[in-house]
Amino acid sequence: MQKVVVDAGFTCPNRDGTKGTGGCTYCNNDAFNPSYCNPVEPLHYQIAKGIGFHLVRYRKATKYLVYFQPYSNTYAPLARLKELYEDALAYPDVVGLVIGTRPDCIDEAKLDYLRELSLKHYIQVEYGIESCNDKTLNRINRQHDFAIAEQVIRMTHDRGIKTGAHLIFGLPGESPDEMLATAKTISELPLDSVKFHQLQVVKGTAMEHEFEENPSDFHQFTLEGYIRFIIRFVEQLNPAIVIERFSGEVPPRFMKSFDPAGAGSIDSVGAGSIDSVGAGPIDSVGAGSIDSVGAGSIDSVGAGSIDSVGAGSIDSVGAGSIDSVGAGSIDSVGAGSIDSVGAGSSV
Repeated sequence: MQKVVVDAGFTCPNRDGTKGTGGCTYCNNDAFNPSYCNPVEPLHYQIAKGIGFHLVRYRKATKYLVYFQPYSNTYAPLARLKELYEDALAYPDVVGLVIGTRPDCIDEAKLDYLRELSLKHYIQVEYGIESCNDKTLNRINRQHDFAIAEQVIRMTHDRGIKTGAHLIFGLPGESPDEMLATAKTISELPLDSVKFHQLQVVKGTAMEHEFEENPSDFHQFTLEGYIRFIIRFVEQLNPAIVIERFSGEVPPRFMKSFDPAGAGSIDSVGAGSIDSVGAGPIDSVGAGSIDSVGAGSIDSVGAGSIDSVGAGSIDSVGAGSIDSVGAGSIDSVGAGSIDSVGAGSSV
């Protein structure tokens, strides 16, 4: 099973003037959108190109999830969403959707429709929480508070829809202790999965200028420091929540010289190991496996699965299968699943 990213031409309410302009201060979608995605091209054409890409890189993939990733992919009238989602599901060998969005871009009617789809297809909604601190959300121009995220996560879960979240570590003004406290907060939410991102300051963003003016407001993780932080975080995380990603990476050409994770990437994982992480070990990644993370597992990663990430990030689908995510496992990743997220989050 492999995710195929598409760009359906969405935007965000803090970008188009509905709630604000400029978007999130850290966001530059060009930094994580795959080259085969172009919103001016028909959805089927993007899916075909994405599958063609994955057939070369992940030859064992036979089924696909269409990943609506850039911007807020529920930010449109329901009729338009139905057209896009059903068009994607009609493509051969597509068995489900992963939909990235903001928590303030969903409502009861849209969730009811997604529930109907989930009775026949794999449907997951990923919400960009980014931070549980309202002061941080305000500073990065999210134009919503944490309460709305908590509300819609519960609404989504109550309908039996797989529910995921994104968090960014290292946002300005947050101390490591504040970031660590997030583990307890999200552990109380009915989440199936979570993706972690270390903050990467991307060229051309408002955050680039903020960092230049106030670098002391940013907690700058080293690689070793980030690993230690993640270990502590996972030790406090609800073990029923599957961890789909520990870090992201954007292409070097987009990167500000500063990188909280060290030298532009969280690298050299294949040469070593991250061990004894709370709910399960991450041992000898690259030659071994990522095992027993949360309630599920990412197993048989293959020989060098976290390698040459390029435009994307490391995502837990790969060439195997997704079996009851949240209580099951993501197995046989093969050559590794690199699924283009980058600068923190798509939403």
